[in-house]
Amino acid sequence: MKRSFADSWNDIANEIRSHSGPVTEHLIKLYLFPDAVYADHWKQEVYAFIHEVASPKNDKKHFPSPEKIYKVIEDHCFDRIDVFLTIVKNEVNDIPPQREDGGAQDFVETYYLWLCDELSNKGEVSNSEVADTIDGLQSMHPKTSAKKTRSANWKTDLVEQGLPLYPKEI
Repeated sequence: MKRSFADSWNDIANEIRSHSGPVTEHLIKLYLFPDAVYADHWKQEVYAFIHEVASPKNDKKHFPSPEKIYKVIEDHCFDRIDVFLTIVKNEVNDIPPQREDGGAQDFVETYYLWLCDELSNKGEVSNSEVADTIDGLQSMHPKTSAKKTRSANWKTDLVEQGLPLYPKEI
């Protein structure tokens, strides 16, 4: 998005709306495949699509409120997270997802809450702020671990790790 003075709130909303789909798609890629070789590229794309917001022409001193920005994105994307998940899984089908679908909505919504607040206060965010925020969100959403199979020596393994074989009685 190019930062400028827009003619109206509708112009600003249309600009946000037109870019929120691709941002949501890339956020879901980052949620499902945080360690993919393309992860840094996807973060760049998230930044490139929405990193600034214009001031309305009739109020050059203020940016739109976070609630107004969020509402545009929410109305356009949040009820379609399942669609985005399907699209992303079909597109990135050469590696298995590293997270379950269930946390994708929270991941995306939390990113947008942060973004809307920043855009409303400053009008723009930096590439590093976007990357740091995504990294922080990824650390809050643990990856799905592969199912562990019990080794033949599982009792010995527990003892060697200093763990009890059975829970102690309370």
